[in-house]
Amino acid sequence: EASLTGESTPVSKTEDVITGKKELPDQKNMVFSGTSIASGRGIGIVIGTGDTTEIGKIAEMVSDTEEGETPIQKKLDQIGRMIGYIVLAICAGVFVFIMFFAQEFATQPILQRVIHSFIAAVALAVAAIPEGLPAVVTISLALGTQRMLKKNALVPKLNSIETLGSTDVICSDKTGTLTKGEMTVKQAYFNDEMYEIGGTGYNPEGTITKNGKAVENSDLSILFETGKLCNNARYIDATNYSGDPTEVALLVSATKSKIDFVGERVFEVPFSSERKMMSVIVKHGENLRIYAKGAPEILLEDCKELLLDGKVEKLNDANRKKILEVNLTMSRSALRNLAFAYRDITEKEFAEIKKSKGNFENELIFVGIQGMIDPPREEVKSLVASCKSSGIRVIMITGDHVETAKAIAHEIGIEGGALLGEDLEKLSQEEYENRVEDISIYARVSPSSKMKIVQALKKRGHIVAMTGDGVNDAPALKMADIGIAMGIKGTDVAKEASDLILLDDNFSTIVAAIEEGRGIFQNIRKFVNYLLSCNLGEVLIVLFAVVIFKDIPLTATMLLWINVVTDGLPAVALGMDPAEKDIMRYSPREFQKAIIDKRAWVQMLFFGALLALCVLFIYDANLREGIHEAQGAAFLSIVVLELINVMIIRKNFKMKLLTNKWVIIAVVGSLALQLLLMYIPFLAHIFEIKPIDVHDWIIITSSICSITVIALLFNFFSGKLMTPQPKS
Repeated sequence: EASLTGESTPVSKTEDVITGKKELPDQKNMVFSGTSIASGRGIGIVIGTGDTTEIGKIAEMVSDTEEGETPIQKKLDQIGRMIGYIVLAICAGVFVFIMFFAQEFATQPILQRVIHSFIAAVALAVAAIPEGLPAVVTISLALGTQRMLKKNALVPKLNSIETLGSTDVICSDKTGTLTKGEMTVKQAYFNDEMYEIGGTGYNPEGTITKNGKAVENSDLSILFETGKLCNNARYIDATNYSGDPTEVALLVSATKSKIDFVGERVFEVPFSSERKMMSVIVKHGENLRIYAKGAPEILLEDCKELLLDGKVEKLNDANRKKILEVNLTMSRSALRNLAFAYRDITEKEFAEIKKSKGNFENELIFVGIQGMIDPPREEVKSLVASCKSSGIRVIMITGDHVETAKAIAHEIGIEGGALLGEDLEKLSQEEYENRVEDISIYARVSPSSKMKIVQALKKRGHIVAMTGDGVNDAPALKMADIGIAMGIKGTDVAKEASDLILLDDNFSTIVAAIEEGRGIFQNIRKFVNYLLSCNLGEVLIVLFAVVIFKDIPLTATMLLWINVVTDGLPAVALGMDPAEKDIMRYSPREFQKAIIDKRAWVQMLFFGALLALCVLFIYDANLREGIHEAQGAAFLSIVVLELINVMIIRKNFKMKLLTNKWVIIAVVGSLALQLLLMYIPFLAHIFEIKPIDVHDWIIITSSICSITVIALLFNFFSGKLMTPQPKS
């Protein structure tokens, strides 16, 4: 039922009547559309088809779930609207001022005055609107997808990249994401003593210890021998196996014990949900032996004797009570336990068994218990701690039993209460929202439960990332701010509904993607700051020039060229900056804020005003030499100052000069294009400008140096420009 529950372990079905409302994993008498039969046969009654099936309900939830705008879309839309309103207001004001109040144009014919006012307003709009912003954002996000792909994170939806950086809750599946997805025997109870089994996953390397000291593997050989022979898993090669994960774990533990016992299986009674046990008869030479495994409480009922200190003794009530207590203790440690027993039989007994096919699983000799677990990935504990220190909360959602989930959560450092899916469904949305901040472990949940979790977290203001792999996860993946599908074991439906696909199904890739997303958001902040501060300076130049000089120092063509040469390559290059070192130490709240905050607006206004004053000063100083010389000097100084602004902004974000070669290439390339335009007569004629002389270069250079120093000092004393503060 992995496609519906996400759990890969096969489940057994029964024809028994079940009363009460049960979650899907507990509906043991139901067979669901879209699942696969692993073994057995049966006859069923169809009670639902199409959209009334479980998979149909999921499909309906997916189609009914609407995807909202991502945070970056909302933020850019907000900035766009604000810029639009401001530009319209300023342009209208300039038009009205020139048309009705500027005395210098009062004597002009009405048509000429309208044209002059309209040209001034258009020039102002060209200067104010950052035309390159959508393209630069798209290019930056596209470059981010390339970097993420190198970290095994595939991003099918471009706008979702930035959202990763502001994620403050990760709802993660347990099996295969936080854990290895491989069962491992961790403890063995034998001879009334507890043994620890080293190693993880299907790796055959591991040491058997008792009280911290290695023991002779032969001491437990009968226990591991039973697990190996009463088993339908098989070796593919020295380190790879196929079969049920539980039985593979028993093969691996037998390999660790280095037993070499082999035999020929001559009879088998397979596992069934009714019997909850499996038995085989194995022939070794002239000897025949029954090997059995099953649920401890069930297998004990068929045992009459006990192997203790190498001797077979009668199994009394005290022994039974002790074994069941041990089983309970191991279960509370999230171990899945299997008990083992054996009995030697004669050829005559075997002949009767084959003839009658009756119950021969009686009067067995109890051997011991093996307890196994799907262990956490080695790196997960440190990653969960890293998320916690960054203010990112990790929530575990699993189809497994609650005790298993709690034990795994405790081991990897997830703190908080636990809640069963059936208990969650009993709560109203309002009741649950009051508890959602205290719950970090969800067990045996249904698709609707996952959606309820996402809805509650989003309503509380969280940016939620949800992982999933099954069809059942698709609605929640689509509803979450970031849906994360598993690339290896994920279904196509889950991948289609997701914003991010983990090519290695590893939790560490989620953390790496969040880190990359934060770096991308910082880069968006950089070039939005760069574009707006430069465009603001151009607006002030046009605005002040109309008032002071009664004319526009730059033509619309010049303003368009400035936007092309400064808003293009340098802004894209800023989007290629690497993420700041240790960026994960910051709180996600810093990446949920507006792209441009109040401090940034103040600093942009300051730089824009400096830019305007400097350019107008240079323009005024060259007017005596002629309007074309003055326009040429102002034209060049704007480009150079805006390119210098690239370096100022990177300095405020603590980026070293040589960490991004593309910034240097972009700045040098843009400056070279400007100089070619200035000094190639054909191009200069098109823009109606004249090259500037050495005297002008001295004025421009000294002005630029002064502005750079003043801007850096201002930013230093006004605080780090838009740099998020570490989480306390």
